[in-house]
Amino acid sequence: MTTPYIPYKTATATIRDWDWKLITKPKPMLIYIAAPYSLGDVVSNVRFACEVGDKILAKGHIPFIPHLSHFWHYLSPKSYEEWLRIDQAFIPRCDALLRMNGISKGADLEVKQAKECGIPVFYDIKEIPDAKMSAL
Repeated sequence: MTTPYIPYKTATATIRDWDWKLITKPKPMLIYIAAPYSLGDVVSNVRFACEVGDKILAKGHIPFIPHLSHFWHYLSPKSYEEWLRIDQAFIPRCDALLRMNGISKGADLEVKQAKECGIPVFYDIKEIPDAKMSAL
């Protein structure tokens, strides 16, 4: 049995209206994947992010995988700071952020931004409720 998503109140954000809608009418969330990219093997990191995206899809949600800009970078290289700016423009448009394990200054900045926007941050895919759960 899936545990229902219960909205919470943090010191930096109050419960938003859409949090309450998730209790009574579950819908797929757009979930930003924050995970290491440049530290270690970049190709392995991109693959890992895509595998996490598949798990999010299996739970009935829509993943946003910023690591896929890896392929765009080959065609049109940009600075690290520019990629962060582009990726961070998507965070306020997402319903949640999933922070995967691993050292990453960029992912840590993305978590900080999500919290400032009042967006829930998950640290394990198991914390994310299935979109197909029954209403309370």
